[in-house]
Amino acid sequence: MKTEPAETKAILSVERDVHGDAALQLLFNYDRFEVTEASTQDVLVALDKSPGTFRLQRFQRDEDFEKQYISGLAAFGLVKIRPATYLPELLRSEKPEFEDLIDWMAQRRNDLEKAGLILRAVDEKQEFITSVPVLKEISLRENEDWFDLKAVVEINGKQYPFSKFAGNILRGERNFRLPDGKIVLLPEEWFTRFADLFEFGELDEDLLRIHKQHHGLLEGHPLLTMDKGLSLREDEKQAYLGIEESHVHPPEGLNADLRDYQIKGFRWLHTLSSNGLGACLADDMGLGKTLQVIALILKTRDEQVTDSSDGNSQLGLFQEPRRLPSLIVMAPSLIYNWENELHKFAPDIHVRKHLGQRRRSDKSFFNQADVILTTYGVVRNDIKLLREIEFNHVVLDESQLIKNARSVSFQSVRQLKARQRIVLTGTPVENSLTDLWSQLTFLQPGLLGSQKFFKQEFVQPIEQQQDNGKLEKLRKIIHPFILRRTKEEVSPELPELTRRIHYCEMNENHRSYYEEQKSLFRNRILDSVSRSGLDKNHLLILRGLSHLRQIAIHPGLVNPDFAGDSGKTEQVKFTLEQLKSGGKKVLLFSPFVRHLNLYKSHFNEVNQEFSYLTGEIPQHKRAEVIRKFENHSGHRSFLIQLKTGGSGLNLTEADNVFLLDPWWNPAAEEQAIARAHRMGQKMQVFAWRFITKDSIEEKILRLQEKKSRLASDILEQSGLSSNLSEADLDELFA
Repeated sequence: MKTEPAETKAILSVERDVHGDAALQLLFNYDRFEVTEASTQDVLVALDKSPGTFRLQRFQRDEDFEKQYISGLAAFGLVKIRPATYLPELLRSEKPEFEDLIDWMAQRRNDLEKAGLILRAVDEKQEFITSVPVLKEISLRENEDWFDLKAVVEINGKQYPFSKFAGNILRGERNFRLPDGKIVLLPEEWFTRFADLFEFGELDEDLLRIHKQHHGLLEGHPLLTMDKGLSLREDEKQAYLGIEESHVHPPEGLNADLRDYQIKGFRWLHTLSSNGLGACLADDMGLGKTLQVIALILKTRDEQVTDSSDGNSQLGLFQEPRRLPSLIVMAPSLIYNWENELHKFAPDIHVRKHLGQRRRSDKSFFNQADVILTTYGVVRNDIKLLREIEFNHVVLDESQLIKNARSVSFQSVRQLKARQRIVLTGTPVENSLTDLWSQLTFLQPGLLGSQKFFKQEFVQPIEQQQDNGKLEKLRKIIHPFILRRTKEEVSPELPELTRRIHYCEMNENHRSYYEEQKSLFRNRILDSVSRSGLDKNHLLILRGLSHLRQIAIHPGLVNPDFAGDSGKTEQVKFTLEQLKSGGKKVLLFSPFVRHLNLYKSHFNEVNQEFSYLTGEIPQHKRAEVIRKFENHSGHRSFLIQLKTGGSGLNLTEADNVFLLDPWWNPAAEEQAIARAHRMGQKMQVFAWRFITKDSIEEKILRLQEKKSRLASDILEQSGLSSNLSEADLDELFA
């Protein structure tokens, strides 16, 4: 008979009770016997039938040994909740999960084992390792287009490649099964710290490869800072982060003196161009994006000539070096402005236009020019030809025009081949973060992942859940490729801009008609929304809002039989007369052609000269309209449809801008103001907003503030925005 156990052990085990709740249980092991502290059996008896053995075992439980461990658990903050069952005091009120208790045990593993406890965790026949995985031997190696990241994870003295944990981290699954079948619980912080690396990286055996376009994820990343000696080299920061751009000088043939911030922009563009990386120049409207790009095109053209001459001297003295043309894509209304700016600032650049029904379709046409000007519409129609040509740069002006990733324009421009792609926009984000995806995907394919992934990973958390962590992560990814300066930053270099809101009173007839129509549409819309929801009533809502906006301007825009006048139109006419007497030139913007036509009729009645630009004006006549306003002293007023002339035009002859009615997107209004308040303007500029008091126009101003936040979210550290809701709808029709 065996009366003394070979070994007595105390076990702290994570288990589930009969109710399925997780808790810690204290057990004692006497050779083959295992009992809980709550067991009342003092003597343990059993027959040992091991091979070659047949003997009786009878053990007396060691009361002093057991009491030592029972009392010692309190030192670890454990509280007895039932006989032999414990919970950590800190987790007691939370009803912890199985994984929470493994985490608690793993964090205190060394101290618990020093106290003589054996740790165990078994859940549904799965045995867990109660230790914390440790990242070690982290290395970062640079290749031509990649950073190779390698690390190992140590678990219970054994090492595993960090890349093996990618699937779990991407799925958000903490239970990792080791080769021996046991489970280790991955630390929760790994999922927030390392998911982005696996999302954007590529696995290559034991390596994780991060493309250099995603270097923003590596800079300051927790994985690198775990080893204080490991970081990106300073020259890598310069080449890929755009922190300290190359110090190349502007080209000698540039007929302009660049301002300090424009030199910085030119050098930033040149740095990215030299490394084959795309660039989004998102300076405020009017700060000279066109000039900075012209400087880059001229510089790289000259460098091509030098490189070709040095590298191909054996071809002979009379063989001209091959120069790749640059393609600039824009809205039709901007052709004249680009052509004018190129001739003005780079007179020796050979410019050709790929436009019109008789445009050339042979490749030699493109190779005989330094710059080709074309439109988004022509690119859509000629993409089979254009995608076969290699360009030095492809520049998209007002690139927000490709923000719809499903549009033919976006699908077309992304097929173009270029050594560098550039987008120019003062409003990279107009309405939603999805605007950003298409523009940066054009620049750097794969930078933001698929559109579906981008929406799930960034758009929904940022716009709907106000997740600042995701916002900061996105900013790190895109930061190297976006350069934005505001007018406030360079204000000493621009004349003063004064903004004025002029509230116009409705007369009695006007107010009565407005309130009647507002009630009519409000009842109809709210009733329909309550029955079928907001999403199925967009057209009805837009029709109602447009109807009320036009009534707020002048009831005659929707009802020719209305007898009366509008306080707004009278106030605009009065202000125009005051400015005219002072010799001022004025730009008048409205999205409604019918609104502009009110003033067109007025100018004709009083025999006053004016300029007029809407979508109805043929493309070939628009340049002459602009020239006449610039050069003819009698043309004091320029009536412009917002979407037709709200961007790209340089109209610094005017120093007053009238925004005749508010537009949903404040960025569109800022673009309109920037037609006058831009480089080249020597006078103080006044921007007037004419708002009909107590109307939907006032409410649009309040909604504009909400919407304008989103554009700065991604470029600056600021608040978050939301989309139009039913509450907004109630406010608009209140």
